[in-house]
Amino acid sequence: MTEASSTGKGTAVVTGATRGIGRELARLFAATGHDVALVARTESDLAETAAEFRDRFGVETETVAADLTEPEAPERVQAATAERDVTALVNNAGYAAAGRLDAADREETLGMVGLKARAATELTRRYLPELRAGPREGRLLTVASASAFVPGPRNAVYHAVNSYGLALSESLAAELDGEDVTVTCLCPGPVDTDFHERAGTDERERSPVPTPAMEPRAVARAGFRGLRRGETVVVPGLSMRLLTALARLTPRPLARRVMRYYNRGL
Repeated sequence: MTEASSTGKGTAVVTGATRGIGRELARLFAATGHDVALVARTESDLAETAAEFRDRFGVETETVAADLTEPEAPERVQAATAERDVTALVNNAGYAAAGRLDAADREETLGMVGLKARAATELTRRYLPELRAGPREGRLLTVASASAFVPGPRNAVYHAVNSYGLALSESLAAELDGEDVTVTCLCPGPVDTDFHERAGTDERERSPVPTPAMEPRAVARAGFRGLRRGETVVVPGLSMRLLTALARLTPRPLARRVMRYYNRGL
C-alpha cells in the first residue's frame, strides 16, 4: 500500500471492477490519471486487471478481494484504502436474479439486496466525508439500471434495488448541492455482457420495442462523461432515454400492467 496519490488526481475506488461496465469505468479513471482501488471477489481477475492498468496507464493500483454481500466487507475495503487520497467512489457491483419472489433462492435474493442497497449505502456513508473534505471535487457514481424507472413484476427485487440506487443518488445530489461533491446515477438499458443472460432476464429477447444492446465501453463512457459534467442521472442511448422519459409520464397502474406482460416469461 502506498500513501497519498502518485498522480495528483487521487484514487478512484471501483467495485465490481474486473468485468463489464465496472472494468471500463475503472479503465477510464486510470486513463485520465487517477490511481485506482479495484474491488471484486476473485483475486486472479483483480491481479490481471491491476497489472494491465499499471502497465498501460502508469498509475498505482490497489486490489481488494472482497465479497460485498458480506456485512463486514465495506469496512475491509475502506481499511485497505485508508492511506489513499480517495476522490471518487463507484458503486457498480451487482447481479440480476429473476422470478417470483416466493420461489426465488433466498441467498441469491438477499445477496442482490446486500450488494446494490446495503453495501452501496455503507460504502457511500464511509467514503462521503473524505469525498467532501478533499482539496479536489469528489465524485460519487452509482451504477443502476433503466429498470429503476418502472415496477418489475416477476423481477421485483432487481427493479427495487435499482430504484433504490436511483432514489439514493437523486436525494444525495440534492443534499450535497453547493458542496464539492457530484453525485451521478448511471441507468443503462440492455448491455452486451452475460449479466442478464445468466439471470434469465435478457431484455433483447423480450423487448416489444427496439432496444439495441450497448457495449460496456460505450455505457461507461456515457457515465464517466456525465459524472465529470455533474449530471445526476445518465441514461445512455437515445432509445432508452425516450423510453425512460415515457416511463416517468406513464400512470403507475398502467406501468404495472405493461411490465407484468413484458416480464411474463420470467
